[in-house]
Amino acid sequence: MFSCNFTEEIYLNDDGSGKILINFDGSEMMDMAGDEMMQGNEKAIDSIVSFKAFLEEKKDSIATLPLEERAKLKKLEPFNLHMIMNPETMEMKFDMYSEFQKVSEVNDAFNAFQNANSMGPGSKNRGPSTGVGNQGTEVDYWFKSGTFKRTTK
Repeated sequence: MFSCNFTEEIYLNDDGSGKILINFDGSEMMDMAGDEMMQGNEKAIDSIVSFKAFLEEKKDSIATLPLEERAKLKKLEPFNLHMIMNPETMEMKFDMYSEFQKVSEVNDAFNAFQNANSMGPGSKNRGPSTGVGNQGTEVDYWFKSGTFKRTTK
């Protein structure tokens, strides 16, 4: 049995703008699969992906996808993803982050994070990224007149 840790950080300015960071630490999972990864001569990865640039670069291929898949990818557009996977140190971390003018711009960021994670290295070997069928956790953010709300379904 192993665990993964998710951390969500939201920084809000008085005007409602700010930034969001969702961190996934799967190092314990990496530690369990480390011997298998070492046999495959897996190399360390330390990369940053700009989803806006990725979607622009791959727009022709994306246009051929079903509408539902295109909508999932479009939700990733405001985010960047920093991936670190190192079989030698047994480290596996993903940080997805974005700046926003209104916190509602990054509503459902957790599902966007899960969709980004399902496209990462080894994603072909994983089941559904949400863990329970095709239903994920829906998270909405709201900030008005100094009051912040986070609603999870």
